[in-house]
Amino acid sequence: MKFIQIGLMLLFFLVTTFYAWADNHKKSVHPYPANSKLSSVEDLISIAQKNNPDILSARQALKAVSNQATIMGSYPDPKFMVTFFPNPIETRLGPQDYNASISQVIPFPKKLSLKKSLALSDAEIAQLNLEMTIRKISLSIRESAYELQYVRTARLIAKQNIELLDHLRKIAETAHAEQRTAFVDVVKGQSQLAQVQYDLMLLDDLEKNEIARINAYLNRPSDFKIHTLEEMANHPLEYSLNALYKMAEVKQEKIRMASIRIEKSKINKSLAKYSFFPDFKLGVFYASIGSPDNPMTDRAGEDAYGIQLGMNIPLGFARNKAQIDQAQAQSNRMESEKKAQVNNLHVQIRNTYFRLQNAFRLKTLYQKQLLPQALHAMKIAEVWFQEGESSFSDFIEAQGVWYNFNLSLARAKADYGKYYSRLQKLTGIKSSKNKIQSNDKSPQYNQSFSLENMHLPKEKNGELDFSKYTQSTLSSLSSFKKYQSVAKSLTRTMSEIAKKLSLKELESLAILRNPVITAAKKRFHAEIESYSQVRYLDDILKQYAAYTSGLMIGVGQPMRGKNNVKKSFPFPGISALKGQIVNQNIDIAKEKLSIALRDTLAEARTIFFELLYIHKSKSITQKTVRLLTRLENQANTRYKTGKTSFQDVIKVRIRKKLLAENLRTLDEKQKNMEYSIREILNLSHLTPIGLPDHEHTKRSVPDINIIIEKAMKTRQELKIIKLRINKMETMIEMAETKIYPSFSNDYSLFSNDAINSVGSAAMKPGFSTQLSIFMGAGLPKNAWFGSNDAYLRQSRQKLLAIKSDLEKARVKTSTLIRNAWFSLDRDIREARLYKNEIISLARSALDASNRGYETSKVSFADVIGSYMNWLDVNLLMERKLSNIGISRANLIKIIGGNTYVF
Repeated sequence: MKFIQIGLMLLFFLVTTFYAWADNHKKSVHPYPANSKLSSVEDLISIAQKNNPDILSARQALKAVSNQATIMGSYPDPKFMVTFFPNPIETRLGPQDYNASISQVIPFPKKLSLKKSLALSDAEIAQLNLEMTIRKISLSIRESAYELQYVRTARLIAKQNIELLDHLRKIAETAHAEQRTAFVDVVKGQSQLAQVQYDLMLLDDLEKNEIARINAYLNRPSDFKIHTLEEMANHPLEYSLNALYKMAEVKQEKIRMASIRIEKSKINKSLAKYSFFPDFKLGVFYASIGSPDNPMTDRAGEDAYGIQLGMNIPLGFARNKAQIDQAQAQSNRMESEKKAQVNNLHVQIRNTYFRLQNAFRLKTLYQKQLLPQALHAMKIAEVWFQEGESSFSDFIEAQGVWYNFNLSLARAKADYGKYYSRLQKLTGIKSSKNKIQSNDKSPQYNQSFSLENMHLPKEKNGELDFSKYTQSTLSSLSSFKKYQSVAKSLTRTMSEIAKKLSLKELESLAILRNPVITAAKKRFHAEIESYSQVRYLDDILKQYAAYTSGLMIGVGQPMRGKNNVKKSFPFPGISALKGQIVNQNIDIAKEKLSIALRDTLAEARTIFFELLYIHKSKSITQKTVRLLTRLENQANTRYKTGKTSFQDVIKVRIRKKLLAENLRTLDEKQKNMEYSIREILNLSHLTPIGLPDHEHTKRSVPDINIIIEKAMKTRQELKIIKLRINKMETMIEMAETKIYPSFSNDYSLFSNDAINSVGSAAMKPGFSTQLSIFMGAGLPKNAWFGSNDAYLRQSRQKLLAIKSDLEKARVKTSTLIRNAWFSLDRDIREARLYKNEIISLARSALDASNRGYETSKVSFADVIGSYMNWLDVNLLMERKLSNIGISRANLIKIIGGNTYVF
């Protein structure tokens, strides 16, 4: 029996040890074993959703905010207070030993529900932020996966090309041994092989970089292996552009967050209206009365009970109204910001849509046309080289074209996948099967377009009403009068914008309609509304309720610890200094409004000159295509007569295909610029934009010393720093004033009530008759007013730091102006050079090449080079002319002006 017991105990020990070992072994297993092979990108995204720190942080933030609704919707804790008297106070009923009270604050009905609604809005925003973070990380993983797929495909292409080059090297060595080619051709083949081998090494490093980036998103070691992923198919885009806009406006997290913030601002406004209504307080009071030595009444020695009812009196009508106005301004600002976000989202979708379509066109072009032609040309070059009709250099060149076209095809496929993923992030596309049934077509001119749906200033007495653009808002903007004169004919201007767009009209409409400027104006007005909240005395607007004065039985003296109204009067000048601080905040907001106007105009000018350059580039490219068509006809004629090779025909066709693709790219870029203009002007994406009017920019360079001196006076960033310095000096002055003691009528915190200090029943003298041991004559009771001196020293150091920042900003302004001035001067010089000399030389070279080719004195490669050189020179000249306007706009932006002042 004893052995059986020992055996059972041993068996129990072994079993428990085994389970403990198994449990520890299970815990020690790495969550991502080294031999794991992930089958698809979706597996990577699933791991990221569980382990990515950004997603985990957003998820925890959601949990934290979700509990806030319960906190905000709950009543405050009741307050319980007990007061013991070491020396009982003698009252008419007897000595008062102690008293106790318990009270509960009851907010005005609906206040708690509104606060809870605010917290719920924050929870919805946190939920959308979590979804946006997951979508962002998923996009990053998809882009890295497409990039990894491209790198691995490029490695395969490079390895195949190495085999091909090794074959070419052997051909060159054999030909050199047979004295059919020079040793230089052998060196070319070997150098080309070395270059591709270097490309292979570079691709290996790029693969490691992408693997490390993906592992970072998955919160794994950077060297963790990622095996071959499944082939990621390029889904065809089955949505129209308008359908993408509608999907984005419904599903995009930032737009949904903006809508929630608008609702939240409306709730804030409703809550601000309830500041006119009081809060209530309900309490119970108990006082313990001892037995008196000489009873004066039959109720002597009885304890006292009482019920406390109170409410605060909202006397701050100006403050409450200012809160409502501030909430309304905040609501208007949120609506303007939402419009700006929608416009910006449309631009992002349009740019991504253009890049996606461009990648698709390039993929089709390389896959169906250029790559087969390059392969055919390479085979022909090899045959001709074997037959001695062409050089080995032509063979190597054809092989290099084939290699580059293969890499370009892989690049186009990867770009298509990346931009498709970006569209998924912007619009919420899940798969190509989920198709929105929409009859929307590509953007075109809308015949029902009218001025009524553009929210322009209304007409009043035959003229447009600009009352919203008050003098107090734009008094410092010297250019507003200029734009106002143009805006009076706004109806005519908008009717002509579809035919032709001038820079002056674009600037005028940007001032009137841009959401960024509108939002800056709302912030400026919100800052003005904050002034009325500090123009009164600090404590006169404190909540005052009947329960703030607890009644002492028989005396009526205020309870200890409650401030008397005499103590709430601040030191002289404090309120005035606070008013100065608010004025400086208003001036800062005013300069920020000027910055918004300045930056918007600079952006509008830049886009205008970019659009002008695109239109001229299209015209030049179309002219070059016509010239190449004529050259192709000549090459076909000469090929039929045996005077040239088929390679010449292929080369000119490749050039035509590339230029045709460039024209499509320019068309899409033009649409991008037009969408950017619509974003600046806050117009519908169906609003037609006409041709940009040719703008004759000034070709003179201003004196740099004059504009630097002007910038030191007009640059808004410098003005803001100066206002911050003045604000800090005012705050220091206010803090220095506050360290002095406030005025008091006597040495005590409270005045004695007349009933308690006069007559035969007086318990205290009417004034102090002695001093405390630790206080000398005339010293205040609040002796610790000097404790804020450390804050003053800190503020003084911050003031010195801001002054140093001002000096740094001045020096940086000089550097920025110097760089911008250099860009303007360079563009003017180069534009003059191209226009006066290089254009004529390129034209002469083109004519000479055409005549030489017709007489077989010039090779076809030289002719193609002349055509491309003529194209490049013309494009560069137009680029420089547009850059003059862009550089001048950038220089004006740095100076701080809003118009062309030089």
